[in-house]
Amino acid sequence: MFWAFRGMSRGSVGGVTKYCVTPNEKIKDFNSRFSKLLNKILDTSNHGVHVHNEWYISALASDIAIFVDRANKTTLVENMKEALVVEKRVLSLENKTA
Repeated sequence: MFWAFRGMSRGSVGGVTKYCVTPNEKIKDFNSRFSKLLNKILDTSNHGVHVHNEWYISALASDIAIFVDRANKTTLVENMKEALVVEKRVLSLENKTA
């Protein structure tokens, strides 16, 4: 699960709160929010790319996360693009059944 760093110095890794996509939030908006937060902690973070991918996928809504995880992309940017594609497919299916 990805954890947001609240009220801490840049790059610190303690005092965390759960960080997830909010209900009805567009993936595009979440990607922007996630990137900004990740950039704040990257300067002193020793976490690898695979950890960032896990944080990102875990923070997504489960109906999108399962498909992004199955796509098995290697970079965060690829996972973010895949999440956008999956979101479009989900919305399309929801519109067809409504």
